[in-house]
Amino acid sequence: MEAVIARDAPIWRDASRTTRAWRNGLNKHPAQIMSRRVDAVRSADCIAVLRELWHAKRETALKLKHRLSAIFKLALQRDTAQTIPSMPPAPPSPIAGETRSEPDVKSRSHTST
Repeated sequence: MEAVIARDAPIWRDASRTTRAWRNGLNKHPAQIMSRRVDAVRSADCIAVLRELWHAKRETALKLKHRLSAIFKLALQRDTAQTIPSMPPAPPSPIAGETRSEPDVKSRSHTST
């Protein structure tokens, strides 16, 4: 969590308020998973936490989902988690100076008969 806050705080409009909201929300709702290593958290753990909030506090659940996702994605980028269930592996980062090429799209020619 702290790594995501450190990365994103410079671009937040009100970094102090948003940082407090991140810490409070993540320490309150998913407390049972925040004490674990990222690679020890499973999809079912996240779903259980979100399910509790979904009907009563949908906006809070959506924010929590977004925040957990940001934490998992950063962990994958840093190779601190090998896999996250239900999430495809992160694509390799482009090498400096190279750009990703667009996939080849084959056009279909329609012929009338």
